[in-house]
This record gives sequence, C-alpha cells and structure tokens, in this order.
Amino acid sequence: MGKYKEAKRIQVESSTIKSIYHSKTKKLLEIEFYKDRKREKGTSIYSYTPITESGFEALKEANSIGGYFHKFIKNNSSLECTKIE
Repeated sequence: MGKYKEAKRIQVESSTIKSIYHSKTKKLLEIEFYKDRKREKGTSIYSYTPITESGFEALKEANSIGGYFHKFIKNNSSLECTKIE
C-alpha cells in the first residue's frame, strides 16, 4: 500500500480521507482517499510534495481534515501531485 508501510499511516476521522502519512526528509505527504462516500469501492493513494512538517501538523490538527485538504492542498499550484495507487 503506497510507498511506505501501512503501519506508519495515521488513521483519521474523515468522510473522504482514510489515512495520512508524512516523510519529513522528503517533504512528502501521502493521502489515502476513499473512492466513494459509502466506503465500498476501496481507496486511492496520492502523494503531494513539498509539504513541510508544519503543514502536515496543521492538516493533522485541523477541525476538518477534508476541509483543510480542499482549501490548502488540492488545487495548490506549488505542490506536485502523483497518484500512487
């Protein structure tokens, strides 16, 4: 699952995001998304770079992780997005 071990992933409370992972050294964020709201069709994983440690902490601590993602990460032209799975 993804480039990194599933054990390193942080499971989150979100209707659209299952888990997140951050590499400090690579400034890489992986997000595992549910493919559908009912969570019946599995997941997809995307990576985003560069994401600083403070950016990752802000995502983790956000009241709405999905809301934070949509506002600050999804359409951010300074980030590179790659589909992993």
